[in-house]
Amino acid sequence: MLPLVLVLSTASATTLAGDLVSIDYNSGGTWNDATLGTGFRLLIDEVWVDFTYAGVAYQTWSIGYEVDGDTVEAWANSALGNQVIVASVADVSSNGLLALEAEYQTGELTITKLEWFDAGGQAVGVSFAITNNGASTIYDLRALYAVDPDPDAAAYADYNTLNDVLDADGDGVDDWARA
Repeated sequence: MLPLVLVLSTASATTLAGDLVSIDYNSGGTWNDATLGTGFRLLIDEVWVDFTYAGVAYQTWSIGYEVDGDTVEAWANSALGNQVIVASVADVSSNGLLALEAEYQTGELTITKLEWFDAGGQAVGVSFAITNNGASTIYDLRALYAVDPDPDAAAYADYNTLNDVLDADGDGVDDWARA
């Protein structure tokens, strides 16, 4: 049996929906579409459960770097808006692999974010490609990708995110989170 693949796009939003995962993207290429009132959803016991729209609809990435003695900080955030130029957001799905590519501009950098998942799968991959279009060297490049999941919001009206934070490599710093 072939997996169900549903892709809906408008000028402002895109939905990628497989058998078990559905993601509603806003016009900035981050999760959580305010028009639909949904974000990242999983099919659990035949019910679509939204993990990211309840409480604060929050999914973000941010970048910081130094160039020519200046500090540059920029972000795309579903709750706070964008501090980058959104150059394009495109559905690049093919052959049962659902994918969204978003390209951003900030200063001399182009940031390309790709998110993908198999139409029948349960895991989502995320990658970033960062290109320096300027003549100056970039120093101290920092990146963050974050989600505020509230999986218990619908069932228990509980908007607290409970995470187990672990020291995965034994160096004394908590560096792995499990929600």
